[in-house]
Parts: sequence; C-alpha cells; structure tokens
Amino acid sequence: DNIVEDVTHPCNPNPCAANQLCEVNRKGCQPLEPCLPYFCIQGCKLGEASDFIVRQGTLIQVPSSVGDVGCYKICTCGQNGLLENCMEMHCIDLQKSCIVGGQRKSHGTSFNIDCNVCSCFSGNLICSTRQCLNELSSDDERHLFTGLPCNCADQFVPVCGQNGRTYPSACIARCVGLHDNQFEFGSCISKDPCNSNPCPKNQRCSNFCWSEESL
Repeated sequence: DNIVEDVTHPCNPNPCAANQLCEVNRKGCQPLEPCLPYFCIQGCKLGEASDFIVRQGTLIQVPSSVGDVGCYKICTCGQNGLLENCMEMHCIDLQKSCIVGGQRKSHGTSFNIDCNVCSCFSGNLICSTRQCLNELSSDDERHLFTGLPCNCADQFVPVCGQNGRTYPSACIARCVGLHDNQFEFGSCISKDPCNSNPCPKNQRCSNFCWSEESL
C-alpha cells in the first residue's frame, strides 16, 4: 500500500506575533508530549515599512540612514527587537562602470570574456579564473585544454572539503583555495553519519565538530 503523508505548512499563515519569526519545528515531539509544529523566535523588522524579520543576534545589511543610493550599514538585531550597533560601510558608486574591450559595462551587469564569467562591480572587473584558449594557443595547449577551472583534468575522483562541499577532484578543490589538509577523498554524503538516518522517527540526527577542548 502507498503511504501518503499530509503536507503541512505550520508557518503559513504566520501564527506568531508581528515582531516574531516563525520557524518549523523539525525536531518533532517526544511520545505523549504535546508540542507545536513551529517555534516563534524573537526578531527585528528591517524597517517600519518592511514585513521582513530577522532573528535576534543576526547581522544584517540595510540602506544607510544618510539616504544616498549605494550606501549601506551593518546592524545587529538586538534583544529589544530593534536594529542596533550599526556601522556605516563605504558607499558603492552605482554609476561607476567598467570599460571592457572598448565597451562600457554598467555596475551589476554580468557578461563573458572568452570562457570566463565576469561582472562589473562599482568600476571593478571581477572574473572567474578559468583558463581559456585563444587564437595564439599552440596545438599542444589545445590538446591539453580541459575547460575546467585551473585547467584541471576531466576526471571524477570526488573529495570532501572541510566546508561540507563535494568537489569533482582534488585539483578543483585546490583551485578554489583549499589546502591538502582541508579535504579528503570521497564524497561528503558517503562520510555523513546521518545519511542512514539512524535516529527514531521523532528525533533528528545532527552533525557536530568536536575538538580536544570540548571533550
């Protein structure tokens, strides 16, 4: 027989107060213990006219009080439900463009240069670091060219980084900045002790990183 589980939306409509953030209770309930399918977390609104709420302790970027376009500040959602400890950031010149190949690219636009994806950010050109072929490339370079970042070999030998991401190969992991002691061979899901879901139905398996100081 097919088992059909009801799909519920505990936070829609929002059952919490206007200054609270609704989060789904994914931990479940203990047997014979009544509990709600959601939590109401104290938070802060991003402004008087905004309905968006962030939880207490969160750092958030909001437009600067000076009112200039491209100016922002970083604030903390405080215990009183207000944004506090704000620090002004350097303003971004949204009118500053980039000149690429004699063409003007506006701030925020993305485009390709050869085989790399680039974007213009306040006059600064930011591009991926993929190695590309050009009309001056030799036959040997064309033969060895893979099109992958850092021209890594086109092979799939996955490694798991300390950041929890699986990379297709050790070469690509190094290409994004990881050192050899920051990844190990095998996909991350194959090393996840929670992958087999060893906990009872009303419990949730969580991963933790331990150090000698915490033991």
